[in-house]
Amino acid sequence: LMLLLAISACLFPALPARSGSDTGFDFLRSQIGARTSAMAGTFAASVRDLNGLSGNPAGLAGLEGRTASFTYVNHILDFQSGFIGYAQPVGQSGQVAVGIHYMNYGSFTWRDILGDETGSSAPGDWILTAAYADSLSGRFRYGVSCRYMRSTIAEYWADALAMSIGVVYSIPSQKMHIGAGVFNAGEGLHAFLNEKENTPLSYRIGVGKQLAHLPLLLHFDLIRFHYQESSGPGGLYWALGGEFSLSPVLSMRWGYQSSGREQKDDKGNNRYAGVSFGLGLRTRLFLIDAAVNQYGMLGSITQFSVTKTF
Repeated sequence: LMLLLAISACLFPALPARSGSDTGFDFLRSQIGARTSAMAGTFAASVRDLNGLSGNPAGLAGLEGRTASFTYVNHILDFQSGFIGYAQPVGQSGQVAVGIHYMNYGSFTWRDILGDETGSSAPGDWILTAAYADSLSGRFRYGVSCRYMRSTIAEYWADALAMSIGVVYSIPSQKMHIGAGVFNAGEGLHAFLNEKENTPLSYRIGVGKQLAHLPLLLHFDLIRFHYQESSGPGGLYWALGGEFSLSPVLSMRWGYQSSGREQKDDKGNNRYAGVSFGLGLRTRLFLIDAAVNQYGMLGSITQFSVTKTF
């Protein structure tokens, strides 16, 4: 963990922290994978999870065999989003993985100042991710991912490159995992108009713990967005999630993100903002997951994921 923090300090010493979001490509913050989303996006200490492609890439290490996953997201305002990923073992314990994530905003009609139609377009975003992860002695996992993203609005477009690095350390005797990483560090390549966009750089540390006398797995993450401070101590956000195993085939999940406080209206309504919940069903052939995330005044997001190990 100290090595990771030292690397991040060397890579990003000149980036000024700012209050308020000041980035483009905010769809990089989207939580992909219904299991992770149902647990409030607490991915820092996740292990054996193909969704490390969009979270902590170290979590890819330890996947058993070849793994494929598909996620469909019914987004806010009925935007449509999806993800498909694949991981392949290499060497004794390594994993290489690739995935693509898309966002479709539907069709928009353009009008001139008089209200006459001048055409239409379908804005969209997509991200291509490649990652490598490995483990040392079964306890220390590390991973790195590179992401190319592109956004289009009518004839305008912008693209960027970003990188994420992460580690996870396991303590088997305590059934505990500790993870940390630097995520979405990058810069724009081409601008919509004149100014290239920043990517939503963030730092995260988290712990996952299987309780000794309950079939309950808890995850807790601390998050710092480089270009956005929370109203909490140190400008940090936090997230807490849990997975309760009702049976060998059925799991119930829940979570809460502190960012939900910022999604309430002036009167404090939308008290469920930041809350998430979901279910997981393990069949003989597939792992099927579902999740719902509440975003207060903005609405809710529903996800469905299907994962297959070959």
